[in-house]
Amino acid sequence: MKKKTKITVIICVVCFLIGVVAGYMTYNYLNFGPIKAKEPVSIKTSSVEDTSDVFMIAHRGFSAIAPENTLEAFQEACDEGFFGSEFDIHLTSDGQWVVIHDANIKKMTGRKGVVEEMTLEELREIPLTNGANIEKYDSVYIPTLEETLSLLSGYDTAPVIEIKTATDEKMDEILALLEKYDMLEKAWIISFEKEPLLKLRELSGDIKISYLVHEVTEEAINFCLDNKLNGVDFNKKNAGEEQVKMILDAGLVPQVWTVDLIEDFERFYSYGVRYFTGNCLTY
Repeated sequence: MKKKTKITVIICVVCFLIGVVAGYMTYNYLNFGPIKAKEPVSIKTSSVEDTSDVFMIAHRGFSAIAPENTLEAFQEACDEGFFGSEFDIHLTSDGQWVVIHDANIKKMTGRKGVVEEMTLEELREIPLTNGANIEKYDSVYIPTLEETLSLLSGYDTAPVIEIKTATDEKMDEILALLEKYDMLEKAWIISFEKEPLLKLRELSGDIKISYLVHEVTEEAINFCLDNKLNGVDFNKKNAGEEQVKMILDAGLVPQVWTVDLIEDFERFYSYGVRYFTGNCLTY
């Protein structure tokens, strides 16, 4: 085989392998593949003898058994008896708060579209085609914030609202809806974005607010203390006993996500965490 031919073959093989790896990454890590159901596991199977002080929060609703961030998932969470349901909200182009995790609707609907560039009416025309046990449900759609709060209020389930849109606008509307459904005291607001958290604290001294972080740092804790926030909601992958102690020593509430394994629950409980957000752990 000639040298040029060998080089061409090698290049083709390398390109093929890169394509395979890229496809695998896209399918499995960028969430473009089908979302599968997970087996629920009770924390009563853990070594923690008394779990009466534990607050279990269903991640995007009971997303282990129903399509995430849907009324169906929130209903399942209420029926299961979770303390709260965590969900994500974005603003539509016509200023409506809707419940969906990604800024793009591709993962959940298979269709192209950016939430903040679409109206509520446009979103309502597109049913969800992905999510745990999606085939068991008929006509699943992206819900509004009000629809979600209306459902949760009937079961006294705490809304844990992650604000995805980096804005300080329409925070008064969120507070008004929480008041309307008598959920202002029980609700938690969380966000990686500082703007909405600062505006909400300016508007209300009572609403419970946590700063979402990938890593617990002194800067994050000082941000909470300086702005009278209530807690730090952190990624379990990047924290241990030292980070939880930092939060507790500051007088803040430690909250951990996403905890799906009993051993992780036991570990963070031993550190002093009592608020757990996860997909499949139940009471």
